[in-house]
Amino acid sequence: MQHRVTDFMTLVVAAYKKLQQIKKKQTALYAAYDIKSQHVMVLFFLGHHSSGLTVTELASFCCEDKSATSRAVEYLVERGYAVHEEDIARRRWRSKVKITPAGMRLCRIIDHVSIEASNVVKEGISDEDLQVFYRVFHQMVKNMDRFL
Repeated sequence: MQHRVTDFMTLVVAAYKKLQQIKKKQTALYAAYDIKSQHVMVLFFLGHHSSGLTVTELASFCCEDKSATSRAVEYLVERGYAVHEEDIARRRWRSKVKITPAGMRLCRIIDHVSIEASNVVKEGISDEDLQVFYRVFHQMVKNMDRFL
């Protein structure tokens, strides 16, 4: 059993490092749009929620804290990729943020890159195996929450 725990931890660390390398590679691609990896996930989720999301919701989806997410949102607003639904002075965390047409164009590029990466990563793995993997991995993450 200890061998499985060690294998799991080693694989998670290796996957995390590879994800960081992928992010670094993609950062060069997104530099032409003046965005960095911390902005990509915010744009992705805004692009897939047409009614908009609050900073609190975005932070939850992106697994980031609210202040980092708020800074990413403001960066995207300044560059015309996102807009606040109402005056920012009112209820900063509860105000909806929406993607702009320019942000949506960039989101389509992000989607394309994500699909391309996903196709490479899941190559040689059946849909059934992927479903089992995700179900088990989600449960393991939930179980980790109980340990913390």
